[in-house]
Amino acid sequence: MKGKNELSFLAKNINWMTEQMRKRFEKERKVEQAKNELITNLSHDLRTPLTSIIGYLTLVKDKQYKNSEELEKYIQTTYGISFKLKNLLNELFEHTKLSLPDMDMQFQEVDLGGVLYQLVGEYIPMFENRGLSVKVEIPDEAVFISLDIEKMIRVFDNLLSNAEKYSHESGEIEIDLYTDDKQVITRISNTTDQIASEELSYLFDKFYRMDKARSSEVAGSGLGLSIAKRIVELHQGEIWAESEKEKITMYVALPFLHDKEEKEVIYEDL
Repeated sequence: MKGKNELSFLAKNINWMTEQMRKRFEKERKVEQAKNELITNLSHDLRTPLTSIIGYLTLVKDKQYKNSEELEKYIQTTYGISFKLKNLLNELFEHTKLSLPDMDMQFQEVDLGGVLYQLVGEYIPMFENRGLSVKVEIPDEAVFISLDIEKMIRVFDNLLSNAEKYSHESGEIEIDLYTDDKQVITRISNTTDQIASEELSYLFDKFYRMDKARSSEVAGSGLGLSIAKRIVELHQGEIWAESEKEKITMYVALPFLHDKEEKEVIYEDL
């Protein structure tokens, strides 16, 4: 493409359209790939507990148990697995609902520090049961921010739950809250095996779980962090993870809404 005549102008437009089509095809290819991966992972995560339920019920139906104690054990195990399956289906429903373009958001002014204090207090017994020490640094003064509180609690509940489940025994969990002129940042860290940098970028993808986590007895659907990311994005915030040595840290950055005009614009965008 040379010169500035009509042919060069036409060539420029053709090249531009070609590039746009290439980008569109690439995007569609990635969407199709993501859909196939979703179906594959969904099939795996639903089939595993369902197979176990059918197996135990078959033993009960065929009376393949030695005594009433073993029968009770089969029933209790089946009951527990059924709840895991129910929780997975609930998370799938929640993830699908959050993906809708017209997701309804109920914003209100809340003291984020107070919310965190309450949530951490609910987790203290679980932390202590694992021998985990907890260090909390939250400002004494209220940190007011506009949130859909029910959805944002889901985010912090997931992060605190992960910190408890994946921490080393007798490790330490740190929860910090601090602000700057534009945003409030929450930091939740726990001691665990170091995670490679290339894996950190996938932590918030649907159904992503590291091999060690998938093969361990730690329960999880692989949807929690993906749901958390979507909720934070609906608040026009950011969520990310960092890892060094034997510590992983999750960050949630939420923007302040300084006045009514700015708030109305953001609501409209959402």
